[in-house]
Amino acid sequence: ASTAPATLSIGRLASEGLVRLESPGTIVHAAADSPAIGAGVLEIDARAATALRTDVDVLRAEIASGGLTVTQGSRALRMEQTQLGAGDLTVSAAGALELADVTLLSDSRLVNVTRTPYTVTASAAADLTVGSVVAGRYLADGETPSFTNPDGSAVTALTSLGRVLLTSTGGSILGDAGSGGPQLVADALVLSAQTGISGLVTAVNVIETATSVSGDIAIRDVDGALEANPGLSLGDIALT
Repeated sequence: ASTAPATLSIGRLASEGLVRLESPGTIVHAAADSPAIGAGVLEIDARAATALRTDVDVLRAEIASGGLTVTQGSRALRMEQTQLGAGDLTVSAAGALELADVTLLSDSRLVNVTRTPYTVTASAAADLTVGSVVAGRYLADGETPSFTNPDGSAVTALTSLGRVLLTSTGGSILGDAGSGGPQLVADALVLSAQTGISGLVTAVNVIETATSVSGDIAIRDVDGALEANPGLSLGDIALT
């Protein structure tokens, strides 16, 4: 018998309501020319890497192991309750994109524990708004870890591993003013916008590049409790 994970194959699926797709393996389009999945709200629960074309208002996704690739049409997209256990997230939107709640669960590192870093890559043709993108670990002042080192000892230092690349080709990269704490947690950050970067509060170790064609760049960075690499390293920052 085959040991390959089961696949849920989608031909045409169109709705303005809630659509939930679950698979013990991956979810795929039946053919290369299958239309984008249409829905008001699309929920995805898959155990393996998944790549989909979408035309939805809201996307919620849980991928146990493997990456998630989303290609969205011109409809404004809000991503919420999105978690990846071990994989990269890639999102391309032909309109506006809001990353309201996105987490790479494996992208934090205890000082003596090595893990594979993963990446969030998101691009939008209009504004790209960040509510919460977590590709690492952040502890607020006074917060204590709810976990221990593998040997059972107390955690005394930790840091983030993930890399986040955000691009707005026709608008701005914006921080959601209603978010509590840093909106973006990662090791490394790459930002590129057409009309400015503003309102972002980050907890990162390095900003590799941040560029804006027209408009200011305004970013505030903070360190969490027990951060192993306090401070911020700046690479190439440019108003072009």
